[in-house]
Amino acid sequence: SLSHLYLDENRFNDVDAALLASSLSNNTQLTNIIVGGNGIKENGRLALLRAIFDVSSLSLCASSNHTCTVDGLERDISAINSYESAPR
Repeated sequence: SLSHLYLDENRFNDVDAALLASSLSNNTQLTNIIVGGNGIKENGRLALLRAIFDVSSLSLCASSNHTCTVDGLERDISAINSYESAPR
């Protein structure tokens, strides 16, 4: 069975990520997805994260795919950590 899915550098966007996420919630065989280097922004990132761990309700949390990790969705937090960008 398929356990790893490499989708890096495939021009995926938020719509593609949402479609992939909708299929993840019922898949317990897939353990790792790599999506780096795509055009996935915040909405796509959140869709994928909700698919593997949805905390909006207890029943959704229980039915989430907790076995899968998604690599390549790291947020750029440089602005948060920058002293110069802090409001004064």
